[in-house]
Amino acid sequence: MNTDLRETTNLVQDVSYANKVQEMYTRLVETGPCPKDKPGSFTLEATGQSANCDWFRSSTSRCDEHIEGKLYCNSVCANSNNRKLCSTAVYPLDVSLPRCQDKKKKFKLDRKMKPCKYLASRPDVCYEKNFIRQMCQVSCKEPCTPYDKEGSFKFKGARRTCKWVGNKKINRCKHWKLAQYCPVLCG
Repeated sequence: MNTDLRETTNLVQDVSYANKVQEMYTRLVETGPCPKDKPGSFTLEATGQSANCDWFRSSTSRCDEHIEGKLYCNSVCANSNNRKLCSTAVYPLDVSLPRCQDKKKKFKLDRKMKPCKYLASRPDVCYEKNFIRQMCQVSCKEPCTPYDKEGSFKFKGARRTCKWVGNKKINRCKHWKLAQYCPVLCG
């Protein structure tokens, strides 16, 4: 909040936040509009009795009597619209960052060479020239076209390239960070 009070910078594309993005997405799937039923037993606050989702399934009128049914047994106690939606909704188990990056090459603006990160302070520049939006897809918040990272990147303390990833593609592409750097290669 100190550096971006208006929250205009989308940090989801920043690899350093990948673990936080994954954590937040996992939590959303667990608690969002279609949470999975809680496995095992839980205690009903009103009676102290132990129950599970099968207990609610055997008599759905219990859903109105005990809040735990709506909290823990979505497949049984959700309202009919949510039950219908959630029975067909499919959510991926993991989420990955957008598979594109801004190009490292600089563009000319007012007789000076500027990097894509310059656009954070001047987003209006994205609309001055088409080639800037194509070069700086992430900074300009454009739909992006994936491409493999040019040059090297740091992975587990060493400098690596997409060519290195390709040497053992099947195993290395399973690692989310390598798949992010080499999305075309990793498919």
